[in-house]
Amino acid sequence: MSLRTPLGRAAGLGSAGHGSGHWWAQRVSAVALIPLAPWFMLRLATLPTLHYEDLLRCFQGLGDATLLAAFVLALLYHSELGVRVVLEDYLGGALRVAGLIASKLAHIALGLLGLLAIARIVTSA
Repeated sequence: MSLRTPLGRAAGLGSAGHGSGHWWAQRVSAVALIPLAPWFMLRLATLPTLHYEDLLRCFQGLGDATLLAAFVLALLYHSELGVRVVLEDYLGGALRVAGLIASKLAHIALGLLGLLAIARIVTSA
């Protein structure tokens, strides 16, 4: 007994085969953010001020810089997955393709800029 519709069987249509992978990737990135987000908030909350010099000193250590890089990358990956779902669900045609490309490029650019900023913080010691 098949759960596919007669039209689906006739046209060969069905699952694209990547929905469950996307779902798992979003859950894994969310789980990665569970310890990283509170760590980041706690680090900021324990600073005397949020001035540039204090932030620079806070994240200059290799351990903190590594955790910050993991936080930035997990956050951007999770964001890209979520934005992709919204664009796929609510846009159509050429606008969908343009939106998906723009979103991917924006998230990649933000990731590179974030990693570059963290590298500059580490090397400024």
